Order: sequence, then C-alpha cells, then structure tokens
Amino acid sequence: MNTTIETVGVVAFDKTLEKVLLVKHLAKAEHESDKYGIPAGRLESNQTLAENAIRELKEETGLISENNALEKLPFEYEADIPRKDGFTKHFRLETFLCKGFSGDLVGDDENEPVWTSLEQLNSLDLLPNVRKIVQDALDYIEKSSQLRS
Repeated sequence: MNTTIETVGVVAFDKTLEKVLLVKHLAKAEHESDKYGIPAGRLESNQTLAENAIRELKEETGLISENNALEKLPFEYEADIPRKDGFTKHFRLETFLCKGFSGDLVGDDENEPVWTSLEQLNSLDLLPNVRKIVQDALDYIEKSSQLRS
C-alpha cells in the first residue's frame, strides 16, 4: 500500500497580486528537474503546521515570515508525483497564505525561487495542482476582501 506523504506549502504574492512565488526544482532536488511548485515540503513532527510552513519558506526561498503573517487556507490537495528515483509517491498538501515576509530570494542547489507573473503559469512545467492552488488562493483573497467591505 502506498503511504501518503504529508506536506505543507506557502502561497505568497507580490503586493499587486500579479506575481506568485514559485520554486524551480533543480538537479539536486528529489522532484524532477525544471518543475515548478510553491515553496513546500514534508512535515516535521516536532513543529506545528505553521512552523513547518515558515521553515519551508525560508529553506526554499530565503524569505522569513512569522506565525502572525500566515493564514491557513481551507484547501487540501492530493497528487501522485513522479520522483527522480523512478517511483511515484502520493502527497497531501495543506497550504498557508503568506501575508508578510522579509529578506531576499536565495536559492540553493535544489531550488531556485522566482517571482512568476500569473500569465506565465500556463507556460511553465508545473507540479500537480499548482495552478489550482494559486487560483484558490486568489479567490480566497478576493472573497475575504469582499467580506471586509
């Protein structure tokens, strides 16, 4: 039986909501190279869900956020994702909207963080659910701002 790998991700937009933060997976990443996803990773049991999200954001992008700048999104995503080792693994992803961060984008030999225009999403090789994750987050922001009006 396949085990589900529990993960958490962060959706971050620029101030105009015209660009989203993605990470391009490079040669040393376990994901297939040149695939794009949101900053995300496996849960560590000694951390809360939000702490895991903050850690993943920093590890994959160099950006720093805090609990009070994250909002848990009411969506869950599942996908079977092929890995470089030839196996396909089943992932479940919970997401946070990042409403505040500091620092500069810093990549490493696994990930290259990039601000990507929403129009570019259709031309990139994305991991499963990325377009839906971004759209769900934008819809959530729009609905939340209408409620505050």
